[in-house]
Amino acid sequence: MLMNFVDDGIKFEATDVTIKNDDLVLAQGYVNGRVATVENMGDVFENAGVDLSDVEVIDWDTIKNDTASFIDDAISQARENVDIFNIFD
Repeated sequence: MLMNFVDDGIKFEATDVTIKNDDLVLAQGYVNGRVATVENMGDVFENAGVDLSDVEVIDWDTIKNDTASFIDDAISQARENVDIFNIFD
């Protein structure tokens, strides 16, 4: 699965997607598209009976920054772990 954050949303690509029920394959395929925010979507959710009163809206910049920070932390920790187990230095 490939997911890239772009200025107008998320570019999403998933290959070799299989949907199963136990061992029975129900569908196979791929997904390639872009997910983006759309203004004034409240009526779609209200018509479906969804209560949005407790939903916190987070902008794309926050999501991108949080994700980038998490990835940087994970890479730093992995480098530290490699250094700890590298007995040949």
